[in-house]
Amino acid sequence: EKISINVFDVNGPVSGATASLTEVRKQAAVPTDISDSAGLVDFSPAPGYYRMKISATDHYDYFSSIIRFDGLSNVNLGVANLVKMDPATSIVKVNVSDGIDPVSNAVVTIKETRSGVTQVVASGVTGVTGAFNVTLHDDATNFTAVVKKANYVTQVSHLNVTGDVEENVTLVASVPY
Repeated sequence: EKISINVFDVNGPVSGATASLTEVRKQAAVPTDISDSAGLVDFSPAPGYYRMKISATDHYDYFSSIIRFDGLSNVNLGVANLVKMDPATSIVKVNVSDGIDPVSNAVVTIKETRSGVTQVVASGVTGVTGAFNVTLHDDATNFTAVVKKANYVTQVSHLNVTGDVEENVTLVASVPY
């Protein structure tokens, strides 16, 4: 018996979306599945309680409610409607320094919160100039940059992306214990 769902967006079936199940009581992951040309994803897990996550390029992630699967009958979850992200048009430059010099190899993670769900939309490391560049869609309130590097205090900056943006982040050395 199976758990199945069809993955669609406004243009129809989404092929190549990655779906994963997590058993909520044990926090155990089940192998992932990739949607076919009709958008179909299906799993044959052990009986349990699951939550499904579906990800596709240029779409916001989809999260299901808890799914009860008894292993005796099929569970058809219907259609997961993925929402397409707006086209990325704004260049965001994050400059990382220690207050004096650029900090290279700092990890910059850009997150977006939409409808109460936060997901990573871009990540990378700063170069020798301390800069990390990414192109994002305009959104005045929902982006956050998390900047971290070993031996420094992690910094979080809220980004107001309404056109090209340059954000300066200063990392402070952490105190050794």
